[in-house]
Amino acid sequence: MRTRPVEGPLAGTRSGQCLLEEPCRHLVVDLPVGVSVFPGELVRTPKVWAQRAYRNLVYFNDDTPAGGHFAAFEQPRLFVEELRAYARLVR
Repeated sequence: MRTRPVEGPLAGTRSGQCLLEEPCRHLVVDLPVGVSVFPGELVRTPKVWAQRAYRNLVYFNDDTPAGGHFAAFEQPRLFVEELRAYARLVR
């Protein structure tokens, strides 16, 4: 049961709908998760949303200097740095 209607860019996303619900019941990921938020994203994921969606959030960075939805193509070195930062934590 949603506690409020989902509007805006999140309206069509399953995870967006889930993240506005209390508690988030539809998306359960127990694996170690890393989230990098790039400044050019249409929707910049707040840390609280990531924490609600991923029980084992081990890496979160919302201070990347460049990149967008296609960060791996736009900023490949930065993307690899982010992957490596996450991988160091889950070795």
